[in-house]
Amino acid sequence: MMSEVTRYESLEEALMFAIRRSHKEIKEVAVTLWPSDPHQTAYGRLVDALNPAKRQKLSMNEIIFIMHYCQQYDPLYYMADQCLHDRPVAKCIATEEKEIKEHFDNLMKQSMKAYQHIVKMTKKREEIEKIRNGHVTFHDFEKKLG
Repeated sequence: MMSEVTRYESLEEALMFAIRRSHKEIKEVAVTLWPSDPHQTAYGRLVDALNPAKRQKLSMNEIIFIMHYCQQYDPLYYMADQCLHDRPVAKCIATEEKEIKEHFDNLMKQSMKAYQHIVKMTKKREEIEKIRNGHVTFHDFEKKLG
C-alpha cells in the first residue's frame, strides 16, 4: 500500500511508477509479459507502450498482468482518480477465502434443492406412467391413502 497519495499525469506514468516501486527492470517485466517474443522485441514494445507519444498501447489484460506481477497497483489508482472513484483497498486473503466459501456453500444449497426437485419430479413421472400403462393396483392406492 502507498504511504502517500500520488497523482499521475497519465496511465503510462502510473505504469512506470508501478514498475519502479516493484524494483523490477523493464526488460524483466517485458520478457515475462511477452515470453514468446525475442527479449529485445518485448523490451522495445514495453518501452514504446510506456511512452504516451508512441502508438504502442497495452491491453487491459496486459496492464492487469503488470500490476499483479509487480504487486503494485498505481494504474488502478490512476483509473479510479480519472473516473472520480475512491481508490480501492486490497482485500485480505481471509476475506477473499470467506467470500469464496460462502459462494460455494450457496451453490451447494442450490444444487441440493435442484437435485431434490428432480427426484420429486421423477417420482411423479413414474406414478403417471404407472397410471397410463394401467399398472396401478389396489395396493398402490392403499399406500397412497395410508
